[in-house]
Amino acid sequence: MAEDTPAGRDIRFCPYCFQQQFDVSRIQGDRVYCEICGIDVEVAELVKQ
Repeated sequence: MAEDTPAGRDIRFCPYCFQQQFDVSRIQGDRVYCEICGIDVEVAELVKQ
């Protein structure tokens, strides 16, 4: 089965709500802001699909 994401993208999700998604390949820094939870999340905590 083919993947749904284009090559080069690394999509991960917030570990708390599992709704907000982030393209890790474009993130600069070690934290992202989850708009749904309203908190900063460390990139290392993000969950793969």
